[in-house]
Amino acid sequence: PRYAPAEGARASLESAGKKSFSSNAASPSESGIHADADAFVDHIAELGRLNVGRDIFLVGESLGTAVSVSMASRRNVRGLVLFSAFTSITDVAVMAYGSLVPGPLLRLLVKDRFDSLGLAMNSNNRTNTRTSKPIGPLAHTPLLMFHGDYDDIVPMELGLELYRAWPCLNKAFVTVKGRGHNDLYDKGDEVFRSVRNFV
Repeated sequence: PRYAPAEGARASLESAGKKSFSSNAASPSESGIHADADAFVDHIAELGRLNVGRDIFLVGESLGTAVSVSMASRRNVRGLVLFSAFTSITDVAVMAYGSLVPGPLLRLLVKDRFDSLGLAMNSNNRTNTRTSKPIGPLAHTPLLMFHGDYDDIVPMELGLELYRAWPCLNKAFVTVKGRGHNDLYDKGDEVFRSVRNFV
């Protein structure tokens, strides 16, 4: 239902569930989730209806934003739409539990990092020697981000940090006023109007 307002846009929608939040029984891991996402996009491409670099926008929510960023760093896509994104899981953990466990120890304990900021910064650091402009897929991947200013799970400052580091200049950050982590779609008209304009 949350995707219903997208009907009528010049797009079709395919969705994939993460192992940890769907009926998939396997124990989730960062590498396994990325492999599932790659297989899903490969399957869509094999159907022959879509060209990945020309036709596919990746949409990610919360943990799914890191999966989308990782995929976009490895293959060309038309754009990214991210809801409640973060810099890395370790940063989220430090902000949530840093008062209980020292930050350096937390960073050692977190196995799966989902480091979106690192990928963005890596793309920023790779430049064309002639033009000094960033190169790599993320440097050419338009970005639309949404974040609730009342998000107490992924603080908006983490989303803003990722946004500021994004190497592609075609980007926009939408603050969803009065919303938290799981209720962005309560303002569906506002959100999906922005998505329609982006795609």
